[in-house]
Amino acid sequence: MKIKVDQFCSLATSPSWQAWLYHYNVDVYRKFIAKLQASRGCTQNREIMTELLAQISENASGSASLGEFLNRHYPYMVEGGSAPSVEKSNQADIVFECNPKLLTYPRRIIFTGDQRALQRKIAEFTLDKIKHDSIIVGNKAYIEYLTKDDRHLAASIPDGKWLIAAYRLKVIN
Repeated sequence: MKIKVDQFCSLATSPSWQAWLYHYNVDVYRKFIAKLQASRGCTQNREIMTELLAQISENASGSASLGEFLNRHYPYMVEGGSAPSVEKSNQADIVFECNPKLLTYPRRIIFTGDQRALQRKIAEFTLDKIKHDSIIVGNKAYIEYLTKDDRHLAASIPDGKWLIAAYRLKVIN
């Protein structure tokens, strides 16, 4: 499996990736988070991710588990993979509601449109965010994020507040 390293910056800060890594190996997760917190930007995040994925790939079960995770949640990151996965949805299958007048942490926004336009909007919108997660469901892109101004709050936001990661776990189960 060949992974597109140009996507590593966004994957490194994704709560769903970090949750997977925690469940894969707590010690590896802790070392990863320590390096990520000391990171000075996207280029360094890519280097940290490249190192980490090489370490995970040394173990056959780790490589298989990683491949399964990426193919399921981030297929566009795998060479030859398809566009970001679109979960099958019905009217009751909503990731979260969003009121633009209400400030939440993490911050939330929803875009609507066709899949290609949503992929582009997500990439453009999350470019300057310090931490983010996103998912496309039907014709909606759900994004949770933190800005540079939120840096002081990042560590104090409980994992349970990241609704996209919780949605993914619900869909898996």
